[in-house]
Amino acid sequence: MCEEIKKQLITLLFFSFSVTNHEKIYNHIKEILILRHMALRKKYESI
Repeated sequence: MCEEIKKQLITLLFFSFSVTNHEKIYNHIKEILILRHMALRKKYESI
């Protein structure tokens, strides 16, 4: 994974722990990861 993305995820995770509605943020991160994963799969399948 790209270093930039890793840094963003780590920042988001730390941020989510300090926020009371961390479950919403966690779900948001999960959605982003799922979408990214699906996009990558499409890319590999189209080759």
